[in-house]
Parts: sequence; structure tokens; C-alpha cells
Amino acid sequence: MLPIVMALAQFAPMIAGLISGPKAEEIAGKVVNVAQAVTGAATPDAALAALQANPDLALEFQKALVEKEVELAQIAADVRKAEIAADAQSEQTAAGDRDSARKREAAVRDNTPRVLAYLLIGGFLGMAFAVLFGQVRADTVLAGTIIGYLSAKAEQIVAYYFGSTAGSAKKSELLAQAGKPPA
Repeated sequence: MLPIVMALAQFAPMIAGLISGPKAEEIAGKVVNVAQAVTGAATPDAALAALQANPDLALEFQKALVEKEVELAQIAADVRKAEIAADAQSEQTAAGDRDSARKREAAVRDNTPRVLAYLLIGGFLGMAFAVLFGQVRADTVLAGTIIGYLSAKAEQIVAYYFGSTAGSAKKSELLAQAGKPPA
């Protein structure tokens, strides 16, 4: 059905923008129904052939689609809203997980994670200074591997203790506001 609908898009290009997501088949079915109703054809292939053969029918098809455009756009908008809601729910769950980990970290008196963090950051800084001051050649495979590993772990430690980005904090704030009723 979708190949026929994409062929029908030559008569009404706005169709191509509506055909996406999980409801693409439903939208495609409605577009084909409009084409069949306008042409009086029994099959989608026959409707396409009739529109290609008769410019007047193609114009009627365009007019009929304009009348259905709001309904088709609403279906596409409902799909997009559902995708956004799912993304927001997923991000809210992830934000809750991060918050839970931070609360656990604050409540636990075990210094092992902090000591490991200090050791990894210190190792990274020590290796960086050793390379900068010529004590270690950075072009060796071992030095490059160690620097790469330590820098990746240092980045994770900083993200854990201070948050990953300002965008992440803003996203968390927006999610928190999304859960509140409007004022």
C-alpha cells in the first residue's frame, strides 16, 4: 500500500510528510480510500492509473485530500504526541534513576567510591603531566590506551558527581514542570 501512496504523492506532495511512524498504514489507507472514491476505482492500482490518465481526476483528488488534510494531520500529530510522551517517560525514569543513585551516594558513608574516584582522577592528571613533561612518550600504544581509559573514567566520575551537562539539568527541570498541573 505504501508504494502506491508514495506514487499518489506526485499529485499531492503533502501526503509524503504525513506517511511516517506506526500509523503510516492507517494514513495510507485513508489516502487510498480518497483516491478510490474520487476515481470510482475498485483497487488502489486502478485508482492510481486513473489519476495518472486524467488530470481532472487528479485535481479532484487534490481537493478531496485538502478536505481530509486536517484528519490526516491529526493522526500524524497523535503519533508524534505519543512518541514525545514515551520519550518524556523514559527520560523521567532515567532522571529518577540518577537521582536515586545520588541520594544513595549521599546517604552511604562508605568512602570507597570517593577514594577510587580520586585515584582515577589523580592517575589521569599524573599521566597527562608525565606526557606533557616528556616523561612518557604519548605515541606508544600503552600510554595512549592508559590515557584514553583514564580520561573516559574521569569524564564519568565528573558527570556522576556534578551532572553530565547543563542541558541535562534543564531537561530534568522541564520534566519536573511537566508533572505539575498548570497554574
